[in-house]
Amino acid sequence: MKKTVTKQYRNRFRKVIAALSVLLLIGTLTITAFAAPPGGSSSSSSITWSGASTITSATAQTGQTYSSTTASQNALLVNTSGNVYLINPTVTKSGGTSAGDE
Repeated sequence: MKKTVTKQYRNRFRKVIAALSVLLLIGTLTITAFAAPPGGSSSSSSITWSGASTITSATAQTGQTYSSTTASQNALLVNTSGNVYLINPTVTKSGGTSAGDE
């Protein structure tokens, strides 16, 4: 009987871990890159974006810090068609301009 009870708890534990893993995946932040840059402008003029940190391919990152104090530079620039998952990120930006381009 002792082995049966142990097996039952082990199976329940595995189910709980599986359920928590699914919830964690669902609760993550998915960032999708759109064709238009922030601000909604769809003009054909050339715009150059820069970031103190840049993500250029699909990735999952946990607990990372992204920051910039440089004018006209984003703290984090995501430039990929792949899925990017940022779990519990810290993003700070200061030192911008009044142009609202950051």
